[in-house]
Amino acid sequence: MKVLKNRVWFFILPMILVALFWIHQVDQDITERDKVTITKILQENNIIPLSGPDKNDFHEQIKFISAVQKAVLLTAPRNKGLDEGMSREPEVLYKMRYGHCYDRSRAIEKILRLSGFKTRHVSVYSLDENSALHAFLKPKTRSHALSEVLTVKGWVFVDSNDKLIGVDKFGNPIDLTQVKKLGFKNIVWSKYNTENFDGVYATKFMYVYGLYSRHGKFYPPYNFIPDLHWGELVYNFGL
Repeated sequence: MKVLKNRVWFFILPMILVALFWIHQVDQDITERDKVTITKILQENNIIPLSGPDKNDFHEQIKFISAVQKAVLLTAPRNKGLDEGMSREPEVLYKMRYGHCYDRSRAIEKILRLSGFKTRHVSVYSLDENSALHAFLKPKTRSHALSEVLTVKGWVFVDSNDKLIGVDKFGNPIDLTQVKKLGFKNIVWSKYNTENFDGVYATKFMYVYGLYSRHGKFYPPYNFIPDLHWGELVYNFGL
């Protein structure tokens, strides 16, 4: 009987953990309040939503993505993070007029998704003097949050602190996989990008798709369970 109980728990416990993480995953819905705020941000920055043939033109997509990035940076120019346990949806960012990378990236992603793009959230951790496991587990590891957006030519990263997007001088899309493979300083970047960028992924780094926080205090229910999204986590396995 004891062996049977152990076997039952062997199967039940993983199911409970998966269900717990599923229930706690970051909500990706675009709410009506999101739409109102996003409209304000676009209008205040004279951004016209993509339509017609432009929706499938890479250069027009990049111009739009760059404009959205700039609009969010102007909306929250002060580099101060919203408090843990506090909503960091576009409405709050717009009202507070400040935010950190993990706050601005949320707004960028929601604006782009509402505009018809597919996005994925990325957490980046510095590997300076650290192994990947140590960098991930160490609380004070230098880190960054940004977004990637799917264009007609492929995934492009969108920084949340600087005017930097993943496009090289030749008009090729660049995601973090390519940055890690080629090396940031070995890529000839496009005119869209800030010169002399010195962000975390300009050096040795690791990254995780779909992880919004390790501590669980950025999104409801604000507890110790990491903030994540299963649909984006699968990208870590090349899916």
